Amino acid sequence: RDAALVVPDGETCSIVRWECLRVGDVIRLSRGDRVPADVVILTSSDDDGQVFVGTENLDGETSLKPKAALPETNRLIVSDGDAGNLNSKHGICRTRLRGVFQIEGCSDGLLPLSVDQVIFRGSTVETTSKLWAVVIYTGHETRILRNAMKLKPRYKLSKLMLCYNKHIICLFAIQFGLCTITATLYLSLSLAFLERHFYLPKSDALNVIEVFGAQLLQLTQFVPISILATLEVVKVIQSLLVVDRDPEMPGCKTNTCTIMEELGAVRHVFTDKTGTLTENVMLLKSLCIARP
Repeated sequence: RDAALVVPDGETCSIVRWECLRVGDVIRLSRGDRVPADVVILTSSDDDGQVFVGTENLDGETSLKPKAALPETNRLIVSDGDAGNLNSKHGICRTRLRGVFQIEGCSDGLLPLSVDQVIFRGSTVETTSKLWAVVIYTGHETRILRNAMKLKPRYKLSKLMLCYNKHIICLFAIQFGLCTITATLYLSLSLAFLERHFYLPKSDALNVIEVFGAQLLQLTQFVPISILATLEVVKVIQSLLVVDRDPEMPGCKTNTCTIMEELGAVRHVFTDKTGTLTENVMLLKSLCIARP
């Protein structure tokens, strides 16, 4: 991805990749551009320095959120003219942000910052033709990436796999119990046999462990190990064929095949964003209202 970057001489702009941005760089954004890093607004093409941004990639909200530059920086910079008056400024920004839309600046006689002056990475610039901003966080220090690292991926299991796991645990328990019973019988019989034949070497714990391991190997067919691989192969083949055979879903593809057997088993969908899922064509079937 590319972004407009002001070179140190303050007169020209060059196009650089997002990964090449550094803290303190001044970038220029236009309507429809994605914000490449966490930035502080310096000025915009509007007289009051206001800009509206879309944050659907951050919080899922489709409504635009207003942002505005500080009046002090908005007066210093003329966005429609040359960039020669972009003099250097010194400031402090806290290294740890406590929330998606929480940021604090320094208030010791300097210009205090609030969330109204900060645009986070992943936002989209709207309703303004030109925007100047200074980079404060890049890469993994941005708010969106730090939140993504905190979230643990959730691996979904179908009812069939849950039932399969329970059966595997039961089979392992039964197999372990049979091996334990066999080793115990071997120990008791060997002790009784050695009492009549005292001249033979006595059995020790190592012999019992060997008997337990031998029985465990003989009962390996007790647990069908190949069934898991068979299920995965069947799911992959099903994910490739289930969409191709449905003429009502042209161009669709399967992103995951972990819960393929749950298709057609959904009875209810609870959602507060009908437009995201159904394009606002849902029909009301029933309604339940709690009475006082």
